[in-house]
Amino acid sequence: MLRLGMTLLFGLTAAQPQALAVDQTMPEAARLADEANKYFTGKGAPQDDAHAAALYQHAADMGYAPALHNLGLMYAEGRGVPQDEFKAVDYYRAAMAQSYAPAVTSLGIAYAEGRGVSREPHTATSLLRRAAAGGDRRAKDYLARANLPP
Repeated sequence: MLRLGMTLLFGLTAAQPQALAVDQTMPEAARLADEANKYFTGKGAPQDDAHAAALYQHAADMGYAPALHNLGLMYAEGRGVPQDEFKAVDYYRAAMAQSYAPAVTSLGIAYAEGRGVSREPHTATSLLRRAAAGGDRRAKDYLARANLPP
């Protein structure tokens, strides 16, 4: 009865301890992604794309949206990993599923340019407008210069 009351009061279920465990991995994933950023940019560590990709991969394996997105960017460009635009799109979608705005922009650009997906200008416009409405500067800039349908 106490468990039922706690469930109703706090929304706890049997799955909650697992969710808490996942949430506790986020500081570690964020730390790994921050470290990867240093190797990716060469600011704070020697520039090393392969090492950055390995660190992003570890954080992405923990479900960390920024790492998923950045790993997608690396696959799109073939930096530190073999170029694979299809894999890039998969990573963008995984990050977008967590409402990570930069991933919405990257996926929109992929649809605009037909990189890893079929070229779909209307889908691209929709995604880029959504990201721009959320304040994503890269989406706004892309929409300003791209020849996409209204």
